[in-house]
Formats: sequence, C-alpha cells, structure tokens
Amino acid sequence: MSAFQLHPSRWLAIVGAFVLFYIVISGDVRYTTGDSRYALLASQAILEQGTYRLDDYADELPLTQPGVGPSWVIFRHPGNGHAYYDYPVGTSIFALPFVAVARACGMLPVWAPDDDQLQIFIAATILVLIFLLMFRLALLYLDDWAALVFSMLIVFGTSLISALGTALWSSDFQTLFVMLAILELAEFSRGKRPTVRGAWMGFLLFSAYLCRPTAMVLIPVVVGYLALKHRRALPLTIGVMAGLFSLFVLWSFLEMQQFLPRYYNPGNWEPYGDYIHNLWPILLGPARGLFSFTPVLVIGLLGWAFRKQRKDPLFILMWVWFALQTWMVLRSKNPWGGWCYGPRFYAEVLPGLALTLLMTLESLDAVRLRWKQAVGTAFLVFSCFGIYVHTYKGLYTTWTTHWNDHPNVDVAWASVRWDWRYPQFLATPHQLDMRKRENDMAGEVDVLLDQVPANGALLYGEQDAVNREIFAFWNERDRLHKGKPVFNSVAAIAKAGFKEFWFKTDLLGELQQDWRVKVDPMPQDSVWGPDSTRMLAPLPVLGHAQLNRDPK
Repeated sequence: MSAFQLHPSRWLAIVGAFVLFYIVISGDVRYTTGDSRYALLASQAILEQGTYRLDDYADELPLTQPGVGPSWVIFRHPGNGHAYYDYPVGTSIFALPFVAVARACGMLPVWAPDDDQLQIFIAATILVLIFLLMFRLALLYLDDWAALVFSMLIVFGTSLISALGTALWSSDFQTLFVMLAILELAEFSRGKRPTVRGAWMGFLLFSAYLCRPTAMVLIPVVVGYLALKHRRALPLTIGVMAGLFSLFVLWSFLEMQQFLPRYYNPGNWEPYGDYIHNLWPILLGPARGLFSFTPVLVIGLLGWAFRKQRKDPLFILMWVWFALQTWMVLRSKNPWGGWCYGPRFYAEVLPGLALTLLMTLESLDAVRLRWKQAVGTAFLVFSCFGIYVHTYKGLYTTWTTHWNDHPNVDVAWASVRWDWRYPQFLATPHQLDMRKRENDMAGEVDVLLDQVPANGALLYGEQDAVNREIFAFWNERDRLHKGKPVFNSVAAIAKAGFKEFWFKTDLLGELQQDWRVKVDPMPQDSVWGPDSTRMLAPLPVLGHAQLNRDPK
C-alpha cells in the first residue's frame, strides 16, 4: 500500500478537502453575476452548436439589454457581427466536461440559477484540487503534519478561497495550472523528479495563459529557471507552447479575422496610470492590499535573510514573478479588480508566494529556537487573521460585497484605495451606513463650500455623533476646501474660534431659536405669479450668521 493510504495525515487531508468543498458551496458571498456570467454559456454553445458564438442566445434572450444580464461581458464583433463571450476562452474550454455532465442532469447555464450553482461547484472542485496539490508541495519542505496544517492555513487564509471560491473567475482554472507548474519545478528542485517534463510544462503554461493572459509573466520566469537548471526540458517546453499558441492564433484569425481575441490583444489593455499612487494601496491598502489582507505572506520576505535562499534560483524567480505581476496589476485599466473582494488579481501568484513561505520555514532550522518560535507564532497568528478575513468575511459576510458601492469602487477608487476608516475586510452595516452618509453629503457640501468666503466656516447637517466624526475627519485632512471647515453645531464653531459662519438655509429655524447667533436679515421680497397668487421669493442657498454672546 502507498504512503498516501497509510499515513493518517493523508486521510485527514481528504477530510479537509471535503470540508473545503462544503464551505465553498455553502458560502453566502457570490460574484457569479459579474464577469464570469456567460462563460459556461459559451461552453454550452460549443457543446450544442459546435461554435464559440453566442448569437442565438444574445438575440433570442436578449442578454445584452440593460437589466437582463451583465451586457459588458458579451462582445459584438464589428467585422462579422457575431456575439462572443468577451473574457478569456480558457474557462469555457476547460469547463466543458462539467457543463456536459450538468446538461445531462437537466441543468442549463443559460438559466441564471443553474449557472450560479454550476459556477460554484466548479470553483469548489478547483479549490479542492489546489488544496491537495498545495499539500503535496508542502510535503517537499515540511513533515507530514506540518505540511497538512500549512496547506489548510494557506488555502483557507488567502485569496485562494475568497476570490476563487466566490465565482468561476478566469483566474480559477489559471491558478490550478499555475499550481501544477510550480509543483513540477519544486519537485525537480528537491530531487523528487529526475527531470522537468517539457511537454507537460509547455501545456500548463499555455493553458494558464489561455485562461488569463496575465499568466504571460510566468512564462519568462519558468523559461529562465529551465535555462539555468534544466536546459534539456527547454526546447520541448517552448515548442509545445509555440505550437498551441499558433493553433490559438489560427483559430482567432479564422473566427474573428484578427491575430488574437480582443481580451488577449495587448493593444487593448488601456492603463489606468497613476502607478506610484496605486502601488502602496494594492500592496498595503484597506481595499485591495495584498499584505494587509494576507499578512502571513510577509514571512516569505524573511527568506532573503538566509544566504541559501538568496542563492536559490527558484526562490529568486518567485519574487521576480511577484514583481512582474505587480507591474501587470498597476498597468491594468482597473488595478482594483472591479467589484470583488480584496487582492483578487494576486490569487494566481499565491502558489509561488506559498513556495517562498515553505522555503523560509525550512530555513528556520538553522536559527535559534527563540527566533524559530517567534516566526512560528507570527505565522499562526497571521494565518488565523487570514482565515477570518478570507473565509469568514470573504465567503460568509455579504456586507463585504456592499462595500463596493456608496461610493462605487469603479468610480471612486482614488478616494477609497487608502481610506483605513472603512477597510473592506471589516465591513459592517454600521460602517457602510456611515460611509454612505459621508459619500452622500460630500457632493452637496463641496458645492456649498464654493460659496463660502475664504477662511469661513459652514454649518451643515444634524447634530449627531456620526456627522461630528465625519466632519472632524474632513477638517483634519482638509479633504474639501482649504481653510473652510464644516461643523454640525454652533458650539463646535465657537470652540474653533470662528466669529461668523455660513449655513444651509434649512437650518434657519434652528438658528433663530439660538440666543448665541445673530442671523442676518433674510430676503423676504414677494412676487406675484401669473395667476395673481402671492409667492415668496426663494431663500438663497446659504445664509450668514454671527456669534453673539449676549442673549436676545
């Protein structure tokens, strides 16, 4: 009997796989109505009609009409007039066996409820495979029980579960192929495999690219490693990739009369810009920060302290891959990843970062016990925090999805990317209500402050604790207009030392009852309407008042 059948850790890994599958399919957070919608419909079209085109569905159902479905995921080709799923074709191709079985069981991806269930089922299956492969990877560096704990903490405590487990994103199958490629390199590096299987590696790299073209940055990393350590596998790896890519180009040319489909064409990748200001938010920010959502990954950086790791090409190239991925994210037209949870765009590099963690943990054998204990404690604490963030909040707290609105993250990314008052991983109803109120008030207050003279103050809103905190933050950070603070009470204005202020006219009645405030006469000129009815002229947007210590 094999070691897998004998050792208890293997049996517990199987139990963990079932637990993982159940947790994913029972989650409450779903992003299946976004970019992934119609990926399986394209699979259905291939099975039913032998084509990638969605003409019949798009025309008959009408999928592209507002309110019917996510119209942006269907692309109507201007040349041939056919409708296509506008995201990578890889997911639709590799999901074919699942869709075939689902159709045989009476499920149809064209129907939204069936599509939702099938997306999550496939996503859960992929995650189970990634978990088992992660366990196999960890066994190369740790003992059986430590490897099991490591693989469970990484899968449950990173974007692997909070991103890949909430929809069938293009990165789901991609990450599976990446995991297999990293495992192949690691087994060769550890002497567990005499050679890297070049044909298999070429297939994995092309498949990852077919699922999501950002995988192209992994290709030079793998090619570089093979050039340094195993040149015999290089020709076959490159040859298989080139052959499959040529077939893909041929299909694209025959089907769409263009070199590559639109999603794969680098000429269509419009950069968002503002690279420097986006760098720290996508690494450390409260909205999409990789290390703030998953601090356990920081431990992998400790590997640079060990001479052995600094000279290991595999360790170095994993961080080169991470740097290239960061560059790709920064160049994206939406580096925040749209409506999603946390650092979704980094899910595909997590197998590589997990490998750097394993190398670092193994290197700890050479340090003193107290340092080993400190790092081990940090690893467990950070991992538990990651499980809270990615499994509990990421899969079961639907408020994290509402965080993407009020303000819309696609419109207000620049203002939310570094706002630590409202981290997405701490989203609660109260937090979101406060955030929405602030967003709703900001627009009107900004307009009103344009009418306030320089160094003046504005009285606005109700006298409650939420407004007080919001305005205090605005004034401290000078978020609106320099030298024009906003207050929600006369007492706060007096405390700040202002002798006069301006106010929105709906507060006039309240101020007229306040003995400390002298309100300038408001215009009450009357006019006669065309029907000879007496009307009052509208009050100005702002009124002016002065603080007066003497009672009326």
